[in-house]
Amino acid sequence: RAELCVPPPDYMDGDEDEDLIKPKKLLNPVKASRSHQELHRELLSSCRRGVETKPELQRVLESRKRDQLIRQRKQEEEAHRKISPLEAELLKRHMKLEEVRKDRESNPEPSCCKAAALPAAPLCSPAFKHYNKNMI
Repeated sequence: RAELCVPPPDYMDGDEDEDLIKPKKLLNPVKASRSHQELHRELLSSCRRGVETKPELQRVLESRKRDQLIRQRKQEEEAHRKISPLEAELLKRHMKLEEVRKDRESNPEPSCCKAAALPAAPLCSPAFKHYNKNMI
């Protein structure tokens, strides 16, 4: 009977609910964004039509993998195409030697002209003696 002596609380009355501020449900910013809504709408429509046989995620992953393979092949081709400075210098020297050989083959000079074209060398050195004997 002690319960009868205690008055009921004020918030239990239905009349005062209008004065209280009622909480509102917060919006998810991702779902509220226009791009998300458009993507969701597009996925739903494509799923309804049955056009898409692969899921969206699988298609995206396959396209990324394909792009990565293409980039990797291009890098490999560029690496094969690039010539190191040493290789470039060796190639230049080889081309010069080939030009000199072709010139010698096309314009053979008589042995007397070769001897006259040689610079004067000291005859005391054995290496020069051997060289001069072979040229004359």
